[in-house]
Amino acid sequence: MAPSPISSSTKAALRHLKDVRPHDGWAIEQSTSASGNKTVRLLRRTIPVSESNYLDLTLTADRCVAGIVNRSAAMGKARAEIIVEANGSPCRTTRRVMIEESSSSNTARGSTTGTGGEVSLLSDEDNQQLLIYAFFAISAAVGIRLIFEAMFMVYIFVLPALYFYCLQNCPTI
Repeated sequence: MAPSPISSSTKAALRHLKDVRPHDGWAIEQSTSASGNKTVRLLRRTIPVSESNYLDLTLTADRCVAGIVNRSAAMGKARAEIIVEANGSPCRTTRRVMIEESSSSNTARGSTTGTGGEVSLLSDEDNQQLLIYAFFAISAAVGIRLIFEAMFMVYIFVLPALYFYCLQNCPTI
């Protein structure tokens, strides 16, 4: 079965992400939910940006990418979650917004209704930065250990040699 075509708002959101961060490997994964609804999921370097599947993706007024959770056809509004910030970085906290959908525009107007405490996983850049910090911490620990071992060698070998030297060369009283 061929996948259904991607909506224009999802294409616009994907185009925006590829313009902002062209080397991040943005893609869309389509699937069918258990209830038969077509859902989409945003991928970054073949890894899902969030664990949720959405009915559609759209751009908010402030150029953030939001995943539509449910629609209210009577009011022309939809409840959505911000997935990616305007600068292309994944959203760290769950922010829910109400957006007004219009068929003439690819950009949805939104208003923030609340924030959640859920934090997404670290991105590859954050992991790389953490690895660099860990490397520096381990290097510093090894360096300090080498310095203390050198001081211990001075204590064990040099001080007794200095003591015997002083015994042989000091005048007797």
